[in-house]
Amino acid sequence: MLEPDIIARVETYKALTRCFFPPDEQLQQSVENLATHAPTWVPEVNASTLTMLKNLPGDEQGREALRVEHAKLFLGPFEVLAPPFGSVYFHVNKMLSHESIDDAAERYREAGVATAPDRGNPPDHVTAELEFMYYLLFQEHAAQCRDDASAVREWRDRRTDFFPIHLGTWGPLFAGRVISFAQTPFYKNLGLVTKDILKAEMRLTTGAVESERTERSPEAMAVPTTPG
Repeated sequence: MLEPDIIARVETYKALTRCFFPPDEQLQQSVENLATHAPTWVPEVNASTLTMLKNLPGDEQGREALRVEHAKLFLGPFEVLAPPFGSVYFHVNKMLSHESIDDAAERYREAGVATAPDRGNPPDHVTAELEFMYYLLFQEHAAQCRDDASAVREWRDRRTDFFPIHLGTWGPLFAGRVISFAQTPFYKNLGLVTKDILKAEMRLTTGAVESERTERSPEAMAVPTTPG
């Protein structure tokens, strides 16, 4: 299965991760990058990324209003409207809460990441898992540039093993809560963009796994004999 431009996906995950950070001066650049790269492989997000751009705050007062919305959705201090932790949605990936966290942490270590990729949140936080997808795709692209087929397969296998049981499983539920509870157009459309990107990634992951199975099947690996 031919996958979309991997550079566009690398840049998409990098920008999407930063859109979930508390709003700061870097937010505009992150949204601009998201609007540039995401629609090239997920066309359905085009309108929502443009809406995010139109609703970016132009001054500190506007950023503060977004910070308040960000806190209500993802931080609390009382009810968290859209919990950004995979362990909250553990029932959908058939793992216990602590197993979800431990499994994510172990996959980071196996990939050479000593702590959660975003360096501040628990291993199952949405920014940690998004940034891990960025890291895996970046490493896969680097291996492609070196013409290292074995490394390409290794990084691709890590990605296609990780995504379906972590971000690909609970991420759409999280995005749905962002869509439902966001009061600002910016965060409502961030939820829509996130949901569409994760759906597209799941389609690609499913296709890549099926393609890999076909390539490794006994029939595909059999050496044809020449009639004597």
